Amino acid sequence: MSRKAYSTDVSDVEWDLIKSMIPVQRKRKREVDMRKVVNAIFYINTFAKIRAYKNFGKNGKMTHI
Repeated sequence: MSRKAYSTDVSDVEWDLIKSMIPVQRKRKREVDMRKVVNAIFYINTFAKIRAYKNFGKNGKMTHI
């Protein structure tokens, strides 16, 4: 099943650089695609910052929960 690409997804060039830093699974095959994991981390990191900014506003005080 394909999904739409997000602006936070890593490109093929970025993935080639990142995948060499991910440890190799030795005893059994991974059950998840590590590129999807990296994409999810970038997505959450990006939108968590946006949400925090909206909740705290420019003055650093929480505006709502």
